[in-house]
Amino acid sequence: MTVLDRAAETLKQSFGYDRFLEGQEEVVSRLIEGEDLCVIMPTGAGKSLCYQLPALLADGYTLIVSPLISLMKDQVDALVERGIEAAYINSTQSNAERQSVLSRWQSGRVKLLYVAPERLRLQGFRRMVQQFPPAFLVVDEAHCISQWGHDFRPDYARIGDFIDELQIGQIGAFTATATPIVQDDIVRQLHRPGMEAYVTGFTRPNLHFSVRNTSRNEDKLQFLRSLLKDPKPTIIYAATRKNVDLIGDELQCIRYHAGLEDAEREEAQNRFMQDSCPVIVATNAFGMGIDRPDIRRVVHYNVPGSLEAYYQEAGRAGRDGEDADCYLLFSHQDRYIHEFFIEMSNPPEYVVHATWQTLTLMAMQEGSAHLEVTQAELAQRVSGAKSDQQISAVLKILEKNGYLERGYRGANRGRLALLMPPEQVLGRFPAPTTQRALFIRQIIRAFGNQLVDGVECTYEELERESRLQPEQVKRVIRALDGVELTWDPPFSGRGVNLLRPDETTLDIDFSELKRHTEMEQRRLDLMFDYSNTTGCRQSYIIGYFGQVLDGWVCQVCDRCRSHEHHAAHTPIGAELQLVRTALSAVKRYDNRFGKNRIAQMLTGSRSREIFANKLHIDTLYGLLANFDQPTVIRLIEALLNARCLDTSGDTRFPCLRITDLGKSVLDGSRQVPIDFSIPSTDHAGAPAPSRGTGRTEQRSAAVDDDLLVRLRELRDELAAKRRVPIYQIFPNKTLQELAAKRPVTIAEARSISGIGPYKERVVLPLFLEVIKAWRTETNRAT
Repeated sequence: MTVLDRAAETLKQSFGYDRFLEGQEEVVSRLIEGEDLCVIMPTGAGKSLCYQLPALLADGYTLIVSPLISLMKDQVDALVERGIEAAYINSTQSNAERQSVLSRWQSGRVKLLYVAPERLRLQGFRRMVQQFPPAFLVVDEAHCISQWGHDFRPDYARIGDFIDELQIGQIGAFTATATPIVQDDIVRQLHRPGMEAYVTGFTRPNLHFSVRNTSRNEDKLQFLRSLLKDPKPTIIYAATRKNVDLIGDELQCIRYHAGLEDAEREEAQNRFMQDSCPVIVATNAFGMGIDRPDIRRVVHYNVPGSLEAYYQEAGRAGRDGEDADCYLLFSHQDRYIHEFFIEMSNPPEYVVHATWQTLTLMAMQEGSAHLEVTQAELAQRVSGAKSDQQISAVLKILEKNGYLERGYRGANRGRLALLMPPEQVLGRFPAPTTQRALFIRQIIRAFGNQLVDGVECTYEELERESRLQPEQVKRVIRALDGVELTWDPPFSGRGVNLLRPDETTLDIDFSELKRHTEMEQRRLDLMFDYSNTTGCRQSYIIGYFGQVLDGWVCQVCDRCRSHEHHAAHTPIGAELQLVRTALSAVKRYDNRFGKNRIAQMLTGSRSREIFANKLHIDTLYGLLANFDQPTVIRLIEALLNARCLDTSGDTRFPCLRITDLGKSVLDGSRQVPIDFSIPSTDHAGAPAPSRGTGRTEQRSAAVDDDLLVRLRELRDELAAKRRVPIYQIFPNKTLQELAAKRPVTIAEARSISGIGPYKERVVLPLFLEVIKAWRTETNRAT
């Protein structure tokens, strides 16, 4: 049996799939052969399987570095449900749970071990990995390793050193959002110059992209009300918590953002995963690790800050391969939200210096290089700081440049002391029959008479010594505090350790930070270019990520389906005046600005860049204020296509210049046809129905609705009992095939996708019983 034959067999037996998706087979094959690969594959294209399957075929185990606890938990739960030996180690586990995982790992009973990047700092963990080295190390969400990525995290930057120190053989890096410059940086940061980048799977022909011009919030809400009249599993993304709460109130749907309590977020996520037709409104805090395949709609209430973020979030729709809609509700006002975010995440040089001076002064005053201060407190102390978000960005810069190191909340120590001698406290709890008694007896056994003066310890240490779960420890301490003992809880934030507290000045290359700010601005410009493009929307995105398509178009986006392209014609009257105004602006600022800045100036934008470049005092400023910026950008693009304008400079940040032809059109000596007409006013209306391939309709014709309803009811019941998402029982596609083929034996059901050996044994028989009962009731033999 060849390696690919084994891979295909494992694909069927362990994952329940008959065939690989686009790009998966080549990635799996190359990883099995031992190559280092940086794989760029969009959300929904099946990148997790690309490293999970080779991990199962490898002799040893695979170590996966994953950024979010919720993400690793969801992946491990799904693998365990399939009968695969997977586990994670993170701060939410009790000491007993961690020890159980470590024992299984060291005895070779874990094939995939998930950890957060912060754990790679811990010397104890590094020693264990050195003793039990992995055959393969995977960096998931690898864009986090790059300063040019849209979600850089300092702990990811240490992974390359970890790889070198432990001499790990094979490396795989996986992400859905990496442009060519980020791909190069990932390879450099991992210290693997021979690692190849492989870009694949970005074509999603089942996703129907469209942009709706909506200048007011009421337009957006009206669109959503109309859209939701047709109930389907839906995610609505909004840029701010305020907008999430607004939409949640208006539409009475599930809401999710980082400002909610942990329990509220968990409940929201569980409802979304388990309800048959949920609608959730969320910030970008929601979605990573959400693997529900039957999401039929993703709506962006606000324009995202980058195409990376947009395609990652929109790509959560239609992961089952069925038709799905991705709506972007476009309003130019959204630009100001992201310009504020860019300013907060790219602090000016003087704020970085002021923060460092504040930290070193605090260290001197407290006589300690370890400081327990929250970002909100620092924002109040630092002169010129605008928010705790800006302070967070400063701390990342200082950490990246080796001036400080931030700790973990779990490592913070509180102080525990008994209010009476240990023997007297033990007399109150003569037997370990309650959690309080167990806690008291175990901590006295562990710390003894030290508790009279007080012991500094972490919650994790108390959990380990008492053998209680995290919430049990906190509940017991609350009950005993002030009676048998006193507890000064640990600092609730992340402590800061100053590594160079005696250095009062910073040696940081701020030109790099400036380039990063320019990159963020360029990302935002390209996001707005996408909104205004006249070509295929999906091919625009795919080209951005570097996948070569040779003229491929999706045929289902609003641009591909529309007839908005006007025949090129020679402008006269008002159109000619528009053309000359745009040409005049480009001529005046020849080779200085790109099309977005020119459009901002002509429409009278009040953005920071307009004022910084003194464009608001130009006589052309606001001359086209009766038009929105997308319209003026389309006019500029039409003039570029007509060769009246050209671009120059860095291809990443192209500037406009007027051509000789453009000068002739401006002075009236020549006429040129262009593909542009003055638009009528756009209004947000009801969404147009999807024009898909018809596959869904054809499949539905063969499915009996009553049987399908019964199968769904059984699935919902099993999911609720097992506390897992419904798709982990069976995805919609599998239910539809069961309802169409109506098997009554396991052998008859084996040809249906999504049924592997584990589900064949544990889950399938229950569904076959429902089908048998239905066939008997309806007298249907087939």
